[in-house]
Amino acid sequence: PVLYMHDGQQVFDPQTSTWKQDWEIDEWCAKLIPQKEIKEIIVVAAYSTEDRFVEYNPSLGGPQYARFMIEELKPFIDREYRTLPGAESTAVAGASMGGTISFFLAWTRPDVYFGAACLSPAFRFKNDQYCLDLVRRTARPPDTRLYLYCGLGDPTEQELAEGMKEMVGLLETAGVSRGGNLQVVEDLAAKHSEAAWAKHSGEWLLPLFRK
Repeated sequence: PVLYMHDGQQVFDPQTSTWKQDWEIDEWCAKLIPQKEIKEIIVVAAYSTEDRFVEYNPSLGGPQYARFMIEELKPFIDREYRTLPGAESTAVAGASMGGTISFFLAWTRPDVYFGAACLSPAFRFKNDQYCLDLVRRTARPPDTRLYLYCGLGDPTEQELAEGMKEMVGLLETAGVSRGGNLQVVEDLAAKHSEAAWAKHSGEWLLPLFRK
């Protein structure tokens, strides 16, 4: 199975991370895989560019970024590594705008991704609510596994939490039930930071890749 992650410089190494704090995905995998709590997985961490706000925004450059992920990056990974290439073995994850594009990819391309972890997703930010409108327009929700997380420990997280709350309501109205394909987590003290996301990495790796 393969997990694709955005803002790749933040994923594994504190020395490449913007704030010297990574998501600790390698540490979590090194812990959970030997304990047989999750499957052995490959994690692909695609670095972001200076245009990440545009590239990760579904209403701007998101569709072009999605094409890169699906038509260029995934075929390369499947060709070079021992992957299980089917949608049932391929997930995506990210934080902030990376959480937004993760939702967009999983919701619109269930033929490629079975699920997404969306941490502090920007579902309503700077008057942009593309993903909310996308769910409103969907007649039948895809069979997509979703983990939605947000903190409440600073103004940014509090603003993003409002959009996530609205998204949860739309998903439940559409028939996506908590405890089924939808898992929702809030952390009252967590700020908008890699340190907070690292704390919860094990929580979303488990439902996505449980052995």
